[in-house]
Amino acid sequence: MDSEQWKQLEALYHAALEIDVREREGFLAIACAGDEELRRDVLSLLSSAESADSFLEAPLTSVGLMLMNAEPESLKGQEVGPYQLLELLGRGGMGEVYLAHDPRLNRRVALKLLPAAIVDDEERVRRFEQEARATSAISHPNVAHIYEVGEAQGRRYIAMEYVHGMTLRQALQRGPLDVCEALDIATQIAIALVATHEAGVLHRDIKPENVVLRVDGYLKVLDFGLAKLVENRLYAGTPEATPLPSLHTEPELLMGTSDYMSPEQVRRQPVDERTDLWSLGVVLYEMLAGRRPFPRGESREVIVSILEREPEPIGCVRDGLPRALQEIVAKALRKRTKERFQSAREMVDELRRVRRPLIERSVSSGASHLAGSSYTLRDGPGPSPEAPAIPSAEPSHRPYGALGRMTGFKFASLISTHASRLTRKWRPVYWLVLLSLAAAGIYFYFSLARQRGLPLLGKMLHLKFQRLNLSGDISDITLSPDGKYVARVVAEEGKYTIYITEIATASDLRIAQPSAASYSGLSFSPDGTYLYYLENQAETGTLYRVSKLGGGRRKILDDVNTGVTFSPDGTWLAFVRTNRALDTPDLIVAQANGTSERILARRTRADADTFMSDMKRAGPVWSPDGKMLACPTLRLSPEQEMNLEVIDVETGAGRRLNAGSWYDISRVAWLADGSGLVVSAAAALGAPWQLHLLAYPGGEVRKITNDPHNYTLITGARDSSLFLTLNIEEDSSVWQVSAAGEARPDVTNVTQRKGVSEVLWNGVGKFIYTVSDGIHTNLWVQEPGASVRQLTFEADNFKPAQSDDEHHVVFVSTRAGAMNIWRMNADGTQPKQITDGEYEDVPSVTPDGRWVIYRTGNSIKKISIDGGDAIKLFDKSALCPVLSPDGRLLALFTNDQPESQTWHIEVYDLNSLAVVRRFELPESTTPFNGLRLTPDNRLRWKTDGSGLAYVSRADGASNVWLQPLEGGAPQQLTYFKDANILSFAWSPDGKQLACVRMTKAYVPVLVRLFE
Repeated sequence: MDSEQWKQLEALYHAALEIDVREREGFLAIACAGDEELRRDVLSLLSSAESADSFLEAPLTSVGLMLMNAEPESLKGQEVGPYQLLELLGRGGMGEVYLAHDPRLNRRVALKLLPAAIVDDEERVRRFEQEARATSAISHPNVAHIYEVGEAQGRRYIAMEYVHGMTLRQALQRGPLDVCEALDIATQIAIALVATHEAGVLHRDIKPENVVLRVDGYLKVLDFGLAKLVENRLYAGTPEATPLPSLHTEPELLMGTSDYMSPEQVRRQPVDERTDLWSLGVVLYEMLAGRRPFPRGESREVIVSILEREPEPIGCVRDGLPRALQEIVAKALRKRTKERFQSAREMVDELRRVRRPLIERSVSSGASHLAGSSYTLRDGPGPSPEAPAIPSAEPSHRPYGALGRMTGFKFASLISTHASRLTRKWRPVYWLVLLSLAAAGIYFYFSLARQRGLPLLGKMLHLKFQRLNLSGDISDITLSPDGKYVARVVAEEGKYTIYITEIATASDLRIAQPSAASYSGLSFSPDGTYLYYLENQAETGTLYRVSKLGGGRRKILDDVNTGVTFSPDGTWLAFVRTNRALDTPDLIVAQANGTSERILARRTRADADTFMSDMKRAGPVWSPDGKMLACPTLRLSPEQEMNLEVIDVETGAGRRLNAGSWYDISRVAWLADGSGLVVSAAAALGAPWQLHLLAYPGGEVRKITNDPHNYTLITGARDSSLFLTLNIEEDSSVWQVSAAGEARPDVTNVTQRKGVSEVLWNGVGKFIYTVSDGIHTNLWVQEPGASVRQLTFEADNFKPAQSDDEHHVVFVSTRAGAMNIWRMNADGTQPKQITDGEYEDVPSVTPDGRWVIYRTGNSIKKISIDGGDAIKLFDKSALCPVLSPDGRLLALFTNDQPESQTWHIEVYDLNSLAVVRRFELPESTTPFNGLRLTPDNRLRWKTDGSGLAYVSRADGASNVWLQPLEGGAPQQLTYFKDANILSFAWSPDGKQLACVRMTKAYVPVLVRLFE
């Protein structure tokens, strides 16, 4: 049966439904015009509709598929595009779903294959792809993500997130849920609908089978196979709001599952968001009552009940339910749409209102049964009202969540019913396993309960974001203790200025004059009277204090390496200073006027974790009770990680707080009650900074934000009612520059991929790029006449280099757990590790392709491209070591005087290992690229070996300059007026440059975490 025949069958089926059953035979005899096979198919569908419950469990399309393909063979073991099919998970109206492996990213996915009836229908395919694209744009912790829509071997497919856990249907097999569990689940589903509805997508098939409970407390709403794209627009989200007429779907197939259908779905009328809220009301009723509101029977009986009968009030089915909860259930199940909740936001608010007193009672009794959920709302009137909301979510207070609770305790009743089916021989083993699971669950519960403080348990996250219209190239920002003022450092025309802005009036006051020296470390005094800041010179800074109302500044301290933090009473301050003589970062406390300094704690370079002593990075933060300092620490072996230590102010004793670790920490802020900290941190190399909640003293971590944006420099008001973060929006692209200095963008379509940071130009038109997807960094290749293709897939891979014969690509990878040098064939096959130390970096390949020269620690070494023992060439603290085209010379950046910001280039003869050239560079030249990548990609030999090109930044823009090897003044090669050059590469003929350029937009954002 082809698609046209199916359309005819579908039309006749719906027409016959409208005719009295006694007259259908006559109608079909005329309508089918002698086509006996068509008449039998329509009657078969009508018979299924009248006698089988399962008919309406799937859309009509699936019934048609039964006629067209009675039992498709499993494709297990086959490949569809890049995906390897592992296991058939199920069949449904929109095709088959397989568990599949994606070898490119080494992850499991759920792969949905569309049936031929849909693939053959161009209009359905077009609509489906449009709807899938809309759904894939939704990035939300409670929505299963769509990775890709594609076609291979004549099959249309969708690659989706594979979610491992228990479906809500499985959980309901044990009977009604605990009230708090039901509220937790309903709230998270509603939060998911906030995100999808605001993206313009309706689900239309909310039911327990489409909700998966994970062990970490999140749930995922699955299967948007029936989803419908609607016009995207801003929804008022108030009880009085009326949906716009455009926000609906047209009458069409009877789609959905009968027991969860709304009256308008049953009548095949236009539907909008309120249809999903009806279905959620049915699910909530079922969770509380242990049965559905309309008793199961034939589909016709269910439909009649949905249209004409009122469900038994939930309060009559289950005693002791809060009155407000009963009202929520009743309102969700109103027959008339205008009497229901008018938006998912409204329903979330009501669910949270009911949950709040339950949480308080649970916390006061010492056991919380409720998980905290969060979502993002527009923060009322204020600056930048056009800023979109950023839907977000939070897992349960206990990380094991609803599924974990069932696994440890109540789930036992679910599986114990199967014990009687076991043979006598296996029953002892069965009960032993069951008791072991129960014991593990009890231990897990109480061990975590002991770690968590009640104040943190008692707080529900309720996120609100508000963008502030504060323009400029912002490098530092902080919030006043009363939450009314914002101080920021802005770069303007190559100089730095500090402004204080009153949020309510948006009035600016410049309190520091423009200076060539940069400012950092902004911090208000506890009473908000003064602003403290660093004026930076070379490797250290001078601490100044100025009134927030302006006026003259006062010098407080010299030689300060981080921003300062204050004791709660404002009498003491703390900071980190690097002792140059001993090469140790020290944690210092002093009186607020700069006197009475003492070293509280010291970390030597031999210590595994050292205090951060970077003027532009996170410094210590004093706890609200004045007893502890939270201080970020850095560990470089085997690869970079950052942690948070808490240091006792009296004794200087410290301990690591966080259970896991981050790759990078931007800044931290204590919660007002001392029960935890808000941490701005990046999980991995190239990953965006996200906000996390870190419990004190237990150290458990909850992720607050989860999106592609960077949330840096977090600070908070003294009562934690408001936080301020700097949202950094980055965009990188590849530009090609001719010998005459003419530049044009977008050399290749690699720039369609966000996160490109490095470029290597080998062969005519062949490029190798380093690209980050926000989770991992990998290598991609662009060859003439071919599309961009990914070369590496595991862990992080970067710093590509290639020999003249282009047979091998050498690169840095973390796939073995440390930063090592690897090689692979030019096509990405046969990767091989060739070094096995702890921190090996920046490879160059000799022209003959036999040796790799690289840096490790403060040494330069070489090793055979096949691996083996490394040979030390010389010791040198250097950046960007790069081999000359003839293989005789090695150039590098070095800085012999740490107190100076001036770098120079040294050139070594690899035969004598002597320095043969030395070039001083201006202060505007730095090997650092502005990324959190190791900064070793901004020094390049010209292809004929006649000079060395480097990046220099001045007047807000980066440009490439060329230093002739024989000496003389450097020559400017590019003339960009803005942006930062992250990396560049010469063309093989030396006549062109490819430059990776990054622009950044800095957006201050106010964040409310709690009600």
